[in-house]
Amino acid sequence: GQVGLSVERTAQFDGRSTLLFTVSDTGIGMSEAFLPHIFDAFAQEDSSATNKYGSSGLGLPITKSIVELMNGCVGCGECNVVCPSYNKGGCDPMAVLKGDESKVSGCIGCGECSTICGYTDPWKVMMYMNCTVNSLEIPQSFKETGYHIPKPDNTKVQPADYADGGDVCLSPGCLVNAMVPFLEDAGVVALDSIGLSTERLDSGCCTSRYITTP
Repeated sequence: GQVGLSVERTAQFDGRSTLLFTVSDTGIGMSEAFLPHIFDAFAQEDSSATNKYGSSGLGLPITKSIVELMNGCVGCGECNVVCPSYNKGGCDPMAVLKGDESKVSGCIGCGECSTICGYTDPWKVMMYMNCTVNSLEIPQSFKETGYHIPKPDNTKVQPADYADGGDVCLSPGCLVNAMVPFLEDAGVVALDSIGLSTERLDSGCCTSRYITTP
């Protein structure tokens, strides 16, 4: 049998590089159905007493822990699972982390990917990559703290009248939430006036996660 290791630089931004380590071997492999469990501790596709390839099922879970301790990404794809844009056919956080700039355009900046993976902080990578793709300078304040937007005061704002299973989805961004929160209700009313019911895309917002008060 053989074990192969390749290293490739897939992206560069802000004086940093993304390195992709790929390990392959000529083992017995596994079924596609078992792939979601490969990072589960003690998980084995064949856990029967007759399994002739004795193992503890800890190899990949330990590998994942070590990689994350070094702020690395093991490629588990969990960021894609929670990304509302990916689930609607938009951006692909996992592909962006591997250096594919073309997959960042659909990012809505909700930060859900970083709630599931705080080690590599995919949200910050997405924001950096968005600036790079659009030839924008990355603000120093963003490098240090994230967005500098004050938290919103929505106590006097008419709540938007959303519907379950609406015709369209609405996800208010950080600037709307912080600066002009009444636009959320206005958007729902405008869509309703043309016969479209609106469902809130409840994906959170970087306003609630990454804001520091100026």
